[in-house]
Amino acid sequence: MHSTHCTASSGTGCGIEEKMGLRRRMGPMKKLCLVILAVASTALASPLRYPDDAALRAVQFIDANEGWAIGDEGVIWHTIDGGKHWERQPSGVTGSLRAVQFLTPYTGWIVGREQVTANISAGIVLATTDGGLTWSRLAANTIPGLHVVKFFDDKNGIAAGDCCELYPTGVFVTADGGKTWRAFSGPRQSGWVAGDFSDLQNGALGGVWSSLGVLNKSVAGTSEHANFAGRSVKSLKIAGQRAVAVGQGGLLLTSTDSAGTKWAYSSTRLHKAVPQEALGDCDFNSVAILGEHVWIAGRPGSFVLHSGDYGQTWELFRTGQPLPLHSLFFHDAKIGWAVGELGTILGTTDGGKTWTALRRGGMRAAALFVHSRPEKSPLDLIALLGGEDNYRVVALCALAADPANASFEHASDAHRWSEIVRRLGGASGEALRHVDAKADKAAKQCLRDLVLTIRIWQPEIILSDSKNDNGTSEKLQEAYLAAGDAKLFADQTAVLGLTAWTAKKHIQESHAAKDGRFATVAVSEPLPRLGRSPRDAAAEINALLPVHASYPNERRLGGISTTLMEGITLAPGGTARREFAAITETEGKNFEERVKALQLKRNLEAMVNSEFAGIGGPDKVIGQLDSALKKMPADIAAEAAFAIANQFVQSGQWHLAREAFFLLLDRYPNDPHCLEALRWLVRYSASSEARRRSELGQFRVAGDSEIKQAAGSNAGD
Repeated sequence: MHSTHCTASSGTGCGIEEKMGLRRRMGPMKKLCLVILAVASTALASPLRYPDDAALRAVQFIDANEGWAIGDEGVIWHTIDGGKHWERQPSGVTGSLRAVQFLTPYTGWIVGREQVTANISAGIVLATTDGGLTWSRLAANTIPGLHVVKFFDDKNGIAAGDCCELYPTGVFVTADGGKTWRAFSGPRQSGWVAGDFSDLQNGALGGVWSSLGVLNKSVAGTSEHANFAGRSVKSLKIAGQRAVAVGQGGLLLTSTDSAGTKWAYSSTRLHKAVPQEALGDCDFNSVAILGEHVWIAGRPGSFVLHSGDYGQTWELFRTGQPLPLHSLFFHDAKIGWAVGELGTILGTTDGGKTWTALRRGGMRAAALFVHSRPEKSPLDLIALLGGEDNYRVVALCALAADPANASFEHASDAHRWSEIVRRLGGASGEALRHVDAKADKAAKQCLRDLVLTIRIWQPEIILSDSKNDNGTSEKLQEAYLAAGDAKLFADQTAVLGLTAWTAKKHIQESHAAKDGRFATVAVSEPLPRLGRSPRDAAAEINALLPVHASYPNERRLGGISTTLMEGITLAPGGTARREFAAITETEGKNFEERVKALQLKRNLEAMVNSEFAGIGGPDKVIGQLDSALKKMPADIAAEAAFAIANQFVQSGQWHLAREAFFLLLDRYPNDPHCLEALRWLVRYSASSEARRRSELGQFRVAGDSEIKQAAGSNAGD
């Protein structure tokens, strides 16, 4: 996790005299920051849920037989027979693993990221000395999320990734095998997702919003918005004095004699293989270089581009599958691998001319949700279909922040959204790149992007909002009809190798279909596989959204009569649905207990929502809260304390909110909600407004009852 909060709050005390019987000692802010780090570390250690179809982000082979593929939910797949068979190695983390490097069959590193709050990511560094039989977590939560790693020996290496105020360059060096890291100096950057290094002090970097960087003892960033319209650089490789970088919208950059210091725009060289309009549909996620050979792959994953003369000429090879590919690795000019969405692993033995599917965790989506922004997306329905019913759900954000005026916090929007969808049980969360609405052909490009998405994921149903969604639903209806016609946007089928696809229905929220049909889908009742209600599952993830959303008790959906998937049969364990795991008798009993606990949680929250009417009001809630929480499972109890504290915040009961947050920290210090609780307490303790309101007695108090310390309790507990 970033350490910005530690810096901002160091040495700050509570600053407000506590006047209530239920006391807690604030302690030094340094101690609070240590708790933040411990909480983040614990949050990363929850069990894997859906490793089989987790997206794979990177692949490396040490020879023609042994290799590793890594990705979301902390998955590490290992093979010793060239990819014919794969076994999963335990990583001990559930974050998104983004880069892997092995120096020998035994010594290797993996880096990645985990979203901790809406604006904070935590870096993951794993190391092994036994070929991955065991992995050790290093430098836990001392640096932000990472996307790139390169070691030159077993001690010295470089990593790069997310940027923040404390670590503005986002580039780090280690001299002890990854145990500790030192940040390079330089100006604030937007964030790096690609990079390669000639040595410990020299290299090139690529990132979001057309960012290009040069490492030469320090990090100097150069932004090239004018040249490629805010498109992100997704992959970069250096080979001697030459380098190649690729990115969104068919972006291809080459560096011929400066190892990435100077770049030339080279996308036009691809036009003989991919016409210009079709090239604009493609997002290149990976590039591999070996001698004079260069390979490129991305979204869609239906093809791989190859050059045998270092980018002078190109040819297109079909892969036989449409899912996005995230990483390429070639052992020699013939043998290579590609990995991507839904746990896809492909292999080639003829330099990429033909590809064989070596592993798949799924082949397509059951449902595609398309909304303008994360806060518009029905996260509860993702939890219902994906987390409870095991359908593979893909959720697309159609609008992206404008690089010309967006704040740095939006640089990680796509990574954050991907993680949110996976945490809810979805299969994949995608975000389209920014397209300037004022630009020529912007509307057509938006339509092409939506048609392409449908053809890539081949969903049975498509869900969108019917109003107040920036025109996304209207454009999606047009794409829904166009995607099934091979004559429309024919280059996507004829050139890129996609198949025309017609979804069975387009469902719109809050709107009856032309035939008048609509259904009300309940999302507030606890479900056994989720262990809570879809609404609660969505509400819990709100802390990761830059703009918080509210979730109703039910959803009104047009075009259906009963359920979202009515009339559609998809077999569990098939192409678009996960295998069902039977609920054991013990799990059933645990669920019954959780249902009771969730009802108690709702009762407590209702007491706060009742405008403090009746006897005691909020004081009664605080007085009863501790004993009530002991009757609940720890995760539900922590949620209840957090929710009640936030309700006190919203009603202006800051002193009561403080007590509820302290109770959360005391009883459940390892719960992820403690991160937000600590952030609020730091802001509260430093707030001159809170201090002044306390001095003037302006905090609202309902009821006359006095809150007393529970008998036998210790004020310092």
